[in-house]
Amino acid sequence: VPPELRSSEGRVLSRWGVGIGSTVRSDREAGVYSEELLEFSERLIWDTWAPHPFPTWITVVPSNRYPGVMENFASRLAERLAINFLTAITKIESRPPQRNMQNTVQQRRNVQGCFQIQNFEAGPVLLLDDIVDSRWTLTQIGMQLREAGVEKVYPFALADTSGSSVHD
Repeated sequence: VPPELRSSEGRVLSRWGVGIGSTVRSDREAGVYSEELLEFSERLIWDTWAPHPFPTWITVVPSNRYPGVMENFASRLAERLAINFLTAITKIESRPPQRNMQNTVQQRRNVQGCFQIQNFEAGPVLLLDDIVDSRWTLTQIGMQLREAGVEKVYPFALADTSGSSVHD
């Protein structure tokens, strides 16, 4: 990834199915993320991470399997952080899950051309995803946001599934 298109260092709230990651898992299946996850996320962003410059808006990686779940969470988190929430990313092509890819080359290729950026602000953005494994989805979308003129991209995910046996 060329340096001028790289995202800033990001954060992951939890490991999938472990500790607060168990809440991520059960909330995802229930179709709404809890106030507890909002509180943990807010504290991590404000107190532990404190990205600088602070994001002026927030957007999400869209999900075909769990539509609206991350958008709901992001709008509530945006309110707590006093920043804008925008639906800036559209998934224009469905592809197999990243976990089905055999290596990083396949993972990167799998997400290229899947997303379109629209309706964005130039200021720093908090880019949210529910779960990450390869991180290529966040990397690809981050590159596209930077190409579009976004100042900084801060990736943030609720849970990391790498090394786990996620099959849902």
